[in-house]
Amino acid sequence: MCFGIPAMYHIDGIQEIIGLNLNEDESGRFAASCGVIRSNMEKLNWVQQATSTG
Repeated sequence: MCFGIPAMYHIDGIQEIIGLNLNEDESGRFAASCGVIRSNMEKLNWVQQATSTG
């Protein structure tokens, strides 16, 4: 599972990368949400192999 970085695209490529300014609490909640999604995907056999951590 991968969560990408939001960006604005232009005909010539990436115009602007939109950073997520999350505080420590928000970052922790986001990570927890990713964990719930990953867990559910594993239960459905949608995850074949973990490719990264974090």
